[in-house]
Amino acid sequence: AEVRAGYRDTNQQPYLIGETGRVRSEPDGFFVLGPLERRPHSVLAYKEGEGVAYEINQMPGSWVELVLGPGATLTGRVTVRTSGKPVPDAALFAKEGDVRFEARTDADGRYSFELLPPTRNTWSGHEILVTAPGYQRASRNNLLLVSGDKKSVDFALDPGQTLTGRVVDGRSLKPVAGAVVSDGWEPYHRSVETDEQGNYALEHVDVSPNVVFNVKADGFLSQQRQSDGSGVLEFELESSVVVEGKVLSLDGEALPNARVYLHRIQHAPGYKPTGTGRGKRKMQTDESGEFRFTDVLPGQVAVVAFHDDHAPGEQGPIELRLGAKPPEGIEVILKQGVTVEGVVRDAKDTPLPSIQVRMQRYGWGGRIQGYKWIGGYVWQEVPTFYSDADGKFFLSGGLPGKHWLGAYDKSLGWSGTQLDGQEGQRITDLVISFAGASITGTVTTADGKPLPGTYVNAQGPKGTTQRGWRWTPTDGLGRFKIGGLKEGLYDLHANSTFGQPKPLKDIPAGTQDVELKLEVVQTLTGTVHSALTGKPIEQFRLGIQRQQQQGNVVQYRGGGTREIRSPDGQFERPVQPGTYTVTVSATGHAPQVVKDVVVEALAPPQPLYLTLDAGGGVHGTLTDREGKPLRNVWIHARVHRSPGEPADPADNLLQVCLLY
Repeated sequence: AEVRAGYRDTNQQPYLIGETGRVRSEPDGFFVLGPLERRPHSVLAYKEGEGVAYEINQMPGSWVELVLGPGATLTGRVTVRTSGKPVPDAALFAKEGDVRFEARTDADGRYSFELLPPTRNTWSGHEILVTAPGYQRASRNNLLLVSGDKKSVDFALDPGQTLTGRVVDGRSLKPVAGAVVSDGWEPYHRSVETDEQGNYALEHVDVSPNVVFNVKADGFLSQQRQSDGSGVLEFELESSVVVEGKVLSLDGEALPNARVYLHRIQHAPGYKPTGTGRGKRKMQTDESGEFRFTDVLPGQVAVVAFHDDHAPGEQGPIELRLGAKPPEGIEVILKQGVTVEGVVRDAKDTPLPSIQVRMQRYGWGGRIQGYKWIGGYVWQEVPTFYSDADGKFFLSGGLPGKHWLGAYDKSLGWSGTQLDGQEGQRITDLVISFAGASITGTVTTADGKPLPGTYVNAQGPKGTTQRGWRWTPTDGLGRFKIGGLKEGLYDLHANSTFGQPKPLKDIPAGTQDVELKLEVVQTLTGTVHSALTGKPIEQFRLGIQRQQQQGNVVQYRGGGTREIRSPDGQFERPVQPGTYTVTVSATGHAPQVVKDVVVEALAPPQPLYLTLDAGGGVHGTLTDREGKPLRNVWIHARVHRSPGEPADPADNLLQVCLLY
């Protein structure tokens, strides 16, 4: 089987899906991926004729068992919108979570994705991107795929356009040479660099209103702007400050691969970005232990660092000023941490290999003695290690203080012990024991299809003061095993994005082969058209909220809004039987609200056909006290209602439209 690992780098805007490894499993199914950065990874395995498996949030060093289950197939055709001619050799990219797939069209414009993993999140779904030289990109998101699905989606490409403009320093208005202007996902974007005069011409892109473009340049903050449809887009960049230094041990040794956070204490007056708060930034030190943040706003910051073999450290406050020389000689010194050694055993005193062991400090969310800024970063830096072939584990780099030393296994559940470590202390001969019965079973859809990646939890034992939770995700065939259970009765629940199975009550510990089956789920579908053009709207925002009657008042539960991109203006959303309110909005159109949409258990709901009329707008100019116009400032408009007048589900969508 081919096995791949990937992660999502949210420090990149737009975020970058980085593939960190790709190997083939051996004849016995064994594989090794690495070395990998110390961050959560998604792991994907697939083999033609066998199936696909997908696990998320796996740390390097962990033992992962991937059970191949039925995948989904997606086919379709890519053509030119104006002529209907096929587009050969177009590149298609499919992503779900932190993994991606690639395909190309043949001479007739046809493509095929085999063994796509089933959808884990029904709001985001799978996303498909299509690119071809000379044409604008096309995309579709919110594509829902269940195990064994076979779906078809066609794409029609429009001829590419050229975006031109200039990139300048926002304060001096001098041109910025070498700035990179781009669009779309990395690494699938089209990009171009500015010349000596700051000018650029980005070809084969879509310049329609509200398409987002990005610009990056050394010494400046990165910026995103939306096109106004004119084909011209100017960027005025905000100058930034450089923060660089080293991470060292107590004896002055440089520490590579330390995780360094830039903690914002406060912004200089006039430099706080709208809606971003203090912000958190992260990077790793290089082989010389050095770090460098290049696009930092002026003000006060601190540097916080973590390393696997040392206690964390911090340095600050550091004062940053535009035009001033960057601060030199920033050194973050890491002290000796708490070290823990021990062994993991089962109820028969047999050593257990490949068990995850974590040292989680009590009070991770608050102020920690001896540190000013480190508290907010401890949770995401919990040291995680794994027992070896003899069940032994070795943890280092722990913070001084009280900890919960916890061990977790997908089948056995949780176990652990408390400890109190001092700086530089070595705690040895700890034993973590797993004991108890297990409950096994499967989670399936109403028609019997397996639901991989569904979390199942057991609550119990009932009638005791030590009632707790044990949880585990299902494998590629929808199977689960929850172990480490005490004798007694348990309630089983499952959480699937496609719906909720009916809970199982009073299941004795030791029960095998139980079945959690989803209740009937229907799919609400529809198409969104424009009254202005008579054509489908390819990009819109969708909200689906369930109506609940409380006396004489109708309340709305769940939903929220989601941006949908669909070449044919179609959407689909699995829902439980009930009554819903559907809201749709799109740029340049008035929102539409459809109330009392009834979804029954025994019959699929009728498709919705929504036509959006032209909308109005609020226009104006924002200036400073001297009358100079201010650019790149977010303007927010609220919907006002009379006292006692109930809110409308479309209020949030109206705000979005007015922002455009």
